[in-house]
Amino acid sequence: MTSSARPNSAKDAFSPARVGTLVVVGGILGIALSLVAHFSLSVHSLSGPGGAFIALVMGLTYGAISPGPTGRAALGGALTGAGSAFAGILLGFLLHDQPWIMLGAGSLGGAVAGMIGALVGRRIQWRRRVTTHV
Repeated sequence: MTSSARPNSAKDAFSPARVGTLVVVGGILGIALSLVAHFSLSVHSLSGPGGAFIALVMGLTYGAISPGPTGRAALGGALTGAGSAFAGILLGFLLHDQPWIMLGAGSLGGAVAGMIGALVGRRIQWRRRVTTHV
């Protein structure tokens, strides 16, 4: 087995630092969305799709920049999406704009959106590698 095929090599490592950074960025965006939605009824009706979009973009970013196999990218995308969604939903819950059940359901939706985003980001990264090496 060559060193590039070893599953525990450094280039295949899961990156908690990248996940953490993207959760913070997505959390800030989710909190901003919740604050705006609290004061604007027209934005409040779009807070669900807006939060899912933030989770999707955070997952897409993780998938595009993360090393390693696709499964680990999907896991990282799910974690970034769920963390981003949870931060915004928690503030919405504390402001009495969201029911408590949304903490779990919305975070699960954010995880799915983040995973989809990571898989798309991985595909973009793969296409970029193929087109630059042809």
